[in-house]
Amino acid sequence: MTEIVKELDHLWLIEEIAAKQRSRDRKIKEGDRNTAYFHALANQRRRKKFISKLEGPNGMVNSTADIMNVAVDFYKNLFGFEPTMNLNLADDF
Repeated sequence: MTEIVKELDHLWLIEEIAAKQRSRDRKIKEGDRNTAYFHALANQRRRKKFISKLEGPNGMVNSTADIMNVAVDFYKNLFGFEPTMNLNLADDF
């Protein structure tokens, strides 16, 4: 029976640590087991960072696939390059 209690305490500790890391709350003291609080903080941060719509070249998009396509195209254009041909190599010699 004591092994089961120790295992349960260990599982609670693991869940508590994971919830603290997800919440990124630095004011929490060791030993707090208010995991609902940690989950609420993590969910709040997730909602804050969620992109629900994005303006693309053809207007606003709000589906996940369209948002991903607009973002990928934006960064391809930003970091991509257009190959240029230097046809004046003979002039350099």
